[in-house]
Amino acid sequence: MAKKKLPGHFCKVCGMRKSNESFSGRGHAAHICKACSRLSPARQAEEMTLHRLENLPLRRLSESEMMWLKNRTHDHRPEVKSLACMVYAQRFSRQARNQKKQELSIQTLTLNINGEICDSYGDPIYVKENYQVSRTPPTVVRTQEDGASQTIAPPPKILAKLLKWTVHTLEIFWWGEDYCAPADAGQEDETPLWSVHVEYSNGEVQDVESADDPPDHVSELLFALAELFE
Repeated sequence: MAKKKLPGHFCKVCGMRKSNESFSGRGHAAHICKACSRLSPARQAEEMTLHRLENLPLRRLSESEMMWLKNRTHDHRPEVKSLACMVYAQRFSRQARNQKKQELSIQTLTLNINGEICDSYGDPIYVKENYQVSRTPPTVVRTQEDGASQTIAPPPKILAKLLKWTVHTLEIFWWGEDYCAPADAGQEDETPLWSVHVEYSNGEVQDVESADDPPDHVSELLFALAELFE
């Protein structure tokens, strides 16, 4: 039985099937409708790229398809880059994180703890401390519960190593996604037990806070900063 031909004609720019009247004679051959033919060549190319991103096959991508998608995450066109990054993160979450880590370098970091955490022996202890870290100049300021403040200037290599570890091992950039569930009704006014503010060298700024118990990675960062003062 012959396959039934769909009515109309497909436009490769907008990705829609339209009536034959929506195409000129030349548009039929080029697969571009009259509306899309009025767009500039650059805009037509961008629309086709966006359409391809939206319709990538659900099967395992070939090497060439994966390379094409990865290249689009660095595209000079903001709309294409944004969609490509979203698609890449959905399809290759671990690879997307590893790629993002290469772009991140912490310039300043603020960690605030106001609640119970488990010490290295697993015993709960109450901590109320604030740490402010700056890469340039290399300084760390600790403010404790009684208001006492200490400032140290660790060697730049030591501080750089700690900040890199915070990005690559503790994955601080994803703490909001990994550890902060949407606030439940009636809990919006709860005092945060921990919070972080991070400014990266690429201009990105991160603010995360939670009223839940600090997860292990938050505690690890706290202990690493506290060790600088020993």
